[in-house]
Amino acid sequence: MVTIHDVARASGVAISTVSNVLTNANRPVSAGVREKVLRAAQELNYYPNTTAQALVRRRMGAIGVVAAIVSASEIVKSDYISGIMQGVLAVAEEAQQNVTLYTHHWRGARESSAVFRDRRTDGLLLIVPPTDSDIVAALSSLSVPLVTVSALEVEGVPSVDVDDRLGAALAVEHLAALGHRRIAHVHGNENHVSTRNRLAGVMEAMSARGLEIPGRWIRFADYGGEGAKEVCVEILSGDDRPTALLAANDAVAVAALRAAESLGLRVPQDLSIVGYDDAPMAALVHPSLTTIRQPLIAMGAAAARTLARVIEGETAVEARQLLKPELIVRESTARVG
Repeated sequence: MVTIHDVARASGVAISTVSNVLTNANRPVSAGVREKVLRAAQELNYYPNTTAQALVRRRMGAIGVVAAIVSASEIVKSDYISGIMQGVLAVAEEAQQNVTLYTHHWRGARESSAVFRDRRTDGLLLIVPPTDSDIVAALSSLSVPLVTVSALEVEGVPSVDVDDRLGAALAVEHLAALGHRRIAHVHGNENHVSTRNRLAGVMEAMSARGLEIPGRWIRFADYGGEGAKEVCVEILSGDDRPTALLAANDAVAVAALRAAESLGLRVPQDLSIVGYDDAPMAALVHPSLTTIRQPLIAMGAAAARTLARVIEGETAVEARQLLKPELIVRESTARVG
């Protein structure tokens, strides 16, 4: 294997000079010497050891992404993760950084922290860490630059999120403007910070209008949609039923569409449904979904830029950035008949 020593001998200069030329260091080297070094490196087919250079610079030129809510096999299926990653990759490409996607499933600080100690990346982006996990505390204790997306606030760890309380309020306001007073809410996984924020936003917006949701109309369904149809059937069965349903996300909203269909209810004539996310499916189902759009690409980009600032040692980094959601009105909502 050709080494830097071979290039130095072939060009007749010191090893330090070869290093200066090949790493574009800001140290004076004459044009003639530079040409000799580059010609020798080309003739010997020499390429610098980028890992060794990174160790010297103490920078790997890469950021790590940890998608804490899904397994490695599910990452490519998640519209949420995909949207965040588009923003991250765009910023990384702009900054000429590589992105390492960690597929290690977190099993607790004692067992899993070692994977992140070797500094193979310059910093970490942690996407939707569960609220009942120790992953944020464990990673922040490693003194690795860290930024979270959709997470509980932790002192010293910047975070980026969508304003879920506002998003939920937009959904309630839309339904209330259509005359709906009997509104159900199927919320998502309780160990997601988005669930508590959306539920709080729904309840606050309802209360502000003098409205209440009966306890039997506030139910849980997994964000993946598993079991959501059965839950919605239970809410919608019988004469005493809501005229509108706010779903945890678009997957749950689609399950609500199927539940209504199975009960002979027409959407939106008999039941209005609002989703959350504006996933690709929202515009493709029939009727198309009224939903709350999350600016996922912008969130990923903001998180990546924030991480770059933390890596550079900036201290005046925003503790929490909340991006605004948007109401997208389609066919699944209508005025109360």
